[in-house]
Amino acid sequence: MQALDGLLDYLVTQRACPGGVPSGDVAVLERLFAVRLPESYRQFLQRCGALTAGALEIHGLGVPSDSPLSVARALQAFRHLYPTAAPGLVPIRLAGPGALHCLDCTHLSTDGAEAPVILFNLNNGTSQPAPISLGFTAYLQAYVHEWYHREVGLRLMDTHARRFDSEYLRAGKLARNHIWRPYRFCVQDVVLGLVVVRHSLADNCLEVDVCLTSDVPEYEPGSGARMTATFLLSEAYKCGGSMEIRFSRNVEGGTVPATLGRLAQGFGVELRHRSDGRIVPSEARQLFLALTGFAPDLHAKIMALRTAGKLSPERVCYSVHHGIWMRSEVESLVFGSLWPETIFAGEVVPEQRLLYHQAILHTRSAILGGLLDRTLAKRHRLAGDVALDLEDDTRRVAIGFDAEYYAKIYRCDEDLPVPWLDDSAGAQEAVQAGQPLHVLLRARDPAAIVPHFAQDLAVATQMSAAARSPGAPARAGLVVPRDFEDLPAGEMTRLRTSARARGIDLLVCPETVATLDSEASRRLSSSRIIRQ
Repeated sequence: MQALDGLLDYLVTQRACPGGVPSGDVAVLERLFAVRLPESYRQFLQRCGALTAGALEIHGLGVPSDSPLSVARALQAFRHLYPTAAPGLVPIRLAGPGALHCLDCTHLSTDGAEAPVILFNLNNGTSQPAPISLGFTAYLQAYVHEWYHREVGLRLMDTHARRFDSEYLRAGKLARNHIWRPYRFCVQDVVLGLVVVRHSLADNCLEVDVCLTSDVPEYEPGSGARMTATFLLSEAYKCGGSMEIRFSRNVEGGTVPATLGRLAQGFGVELRHRSDGRIVPSEARQLFLALTGFAPDLHAKIMALRTAGKLSPERVCYSVHHGIWMRSEVESLVFGSLWPETIFAGEVVPEQRLLYHQAILHTRSAILGGLLDRTLAKRHRLAGDVALDLEDDTRRVAIGFDAEYYAKIYRCDEDLPVPWLDDSAGAQEAVQAGQPLHVLLRARDPAAIVPHFAQDLAVATQMSAAARSPGAPARAGLVVPRDFEDLPAGEMTRLRTSARARGIDLLVCPETVATLDSEASRRLSSSRIIRQ
């Protein structure tokens, strides 16, 4: 109990609690709800009552009976709402939307000093079999430790921000990578993360002096940690270091922050040097890939190319988070190109004519596919004759890539309207929910559309036949740039008729090859300078 005594003394001196209650009040609580509390929690109630340390609140006594911090009120409501729950569960903390931390008093330690803390799901009324903590003392210690270092971090963040404002912002200067730079990540006026970083020239790694994250009830749990971890990994790559990340003594005593540790654990990434305050390059690479969210087959392909020395996973991940490529576009490049590294690195220049033409062709096709991805996912709503543009109003479209045919495969859990169809073709506009849509990507130059059209239709027909199965018909399409509409009217009609005769949807993208090539050139150029 020595560790608990020191912890409770600290909370009292920090005025983080309303004050303890007599042992008789604790005994009344136990008799009223027919529960035996662990000695550690009894001591907490008698010394502190409850805990109100910033965002960390723990239910207890010594507060008004109608207070959200009242453990008696929480127990009464819990047993009323979940009568079938284990009678020994005592709610001690609301940990987020639908999540409740409870003492499991049915599994007291042999000496009665401790009880495990478990996570109870308020949405389905079940508890996780594995405890969050083996005892209340360890649970309290972990969260108070996090709260203490949060207070330290906030003060240090303010110091760094004032210095940076004085020396750089007001002076109109840009700070180099080896200078401490403070960052704040917000959604409107809600702060999700605070960090202060610099590139260590001596150790060739990213140093972190402040790393704070927050969970906001309106967002998915762990959003702050995800955003902060993504930034740290992106910054580690951008600065040209080894991808190692080191946390100073000011960050939770020189350890990897607990929130980042839990995030990595959730992705199955083991941080072996967490107590030393280090995320080594191999762990950083695994976490970066996990945060980027590539499909399993794409993840495996990227790692296979890395093993062969043909691709840098960190560069691919950074390209996605830096906004150069979408995940679906990366899939087209990795599976469809013979030398994807030259595209992600932007290594080829126009003077290398054949290599540059090859890179532009694959880049152009990936961009064409990306345009189709976004168009299919975007819902189009009307209020009378007025089009509504609603934020994040998108369909959940599963996107795959078939390297054999250089085609995209789409599936949606709702009817999926097919864009860019010829109005006069009489084609079925929507793909039924759950039905696959296979679309060949053919971003051909204007002069190449007609000579290759018959072959493209033959490939689309073959692809459609291969994808068809009993009871699961497959729609097939062929997407071409808007240059198709510059063909002579008679030629264009003939090609549309031949596509319709084979049952292939002809999709004409509203962008020309010249526009696609301009965007491809821009992205290759951006890829060349992303690392400083």
